[in-house]
Amino acid sequence: MTTHSIRNPILPGFNPDPSIVRVGDDYFIATSTFEWFPGVQIHHSRDLVHWRLVTRPLARASQLDMRGDPDSCGVWAPCLTHAGGRFYLVYTDVKRYGRTTTAGAREVGVPAFIDVILKDAYPADDQARFISGLKDFDAEAQRAQGKPFLELSQEQRVAYLQQVHDAAAAAEKKQADSDVPAGERKRPFVLMMKELTLLGFFTSQAGATQVLQYEAVPGKFQACIPIAEAGNGKQWATETSLRF
Repeated sequence: MTTHSIRNPILPGFNPDPSIVRVGDDYFIATSTFEWFPGVQIHHSRDLVHWRLVTRPLARASQLDMRGDPDSCGVWAPCLTHAGGRFYLVYTDVKRYGRTTTAGAREVGVPAFIDVILKDAYPADDQARFISGLKDFDAEAQRAQGKPFLELSQEQRVAYLQQVHDAAAAAEKKQADSDVPAGERKRPFVLMMKELTLLGFFTSQAGATQVLQYEAVPGKFQACIPIAEAGNGKQWATETSLRF
C-alpha cells in the first residue's frame, strides 16, 4: 500500500477560501476566484496530496455577471456541499467592500462643523439645551438598552434613533399645531442634531459635488431642457461663500 505525507496547505498556490467536502473516497475543494472568469475552481483528490482541477462551474453570465465589480471583488468564499447524490455550490459576487466611494459625515468634518456652529451661531440657551439633550439621549439609550448608544449594535442604534426621532417629530408638530410662535418653539435635540449633520454634510465638498448635482458658478445657461435632464435624479447643490 502506497502512503503519502500530507502537508499543509494541502492545495498550495493561489487557492484562497477553500471549502472541502468528502464524498466516499473522493475529496473536492472549491476556492475563490475573485475577478477571474469562469468563476470558482473545484479540485479533486483521493489522497489529499495529489490534486487536479476538474471544473470552473460558473461559466455563464447568467450565473456570474461581474461587470462593474471593482478590484479584488467578484467571487468570494464559495461553499461546496453534497447531499442526495448532488453537489451544491453557494458563492458570493461581491460588488463593494470597505468604505464607499463617497466620504461620510465624519470624514468630511461634520463633528467639527457642528462644534463651530454651536459655539459661534447658536444662542447660549440653545447651546446648553443641545448639550443637555445629548446627555439625555445617551442616558435614555443606557436605560432602554443597557448600554451607551455608541456601544449598541448597528441594528439597535437604528431602531433606537428611529424611535427617538419619531417622538421628536411628533412633539414638534404638536407645537406647530398649537400655534406656538416659531421663535418660541424649542426643537428637540435629535432634530437639532439631524439639521446640523445634514447642513454640514451637504455643504461639504464631498456632499455638494459627489452626492448632489453640482456645477461651479458661473456655469452654462440652458433656457429650455427636458425635465428628466434637469437634475439627473439629484438635487442641486448651492455654492456659498460663508465663513464659519
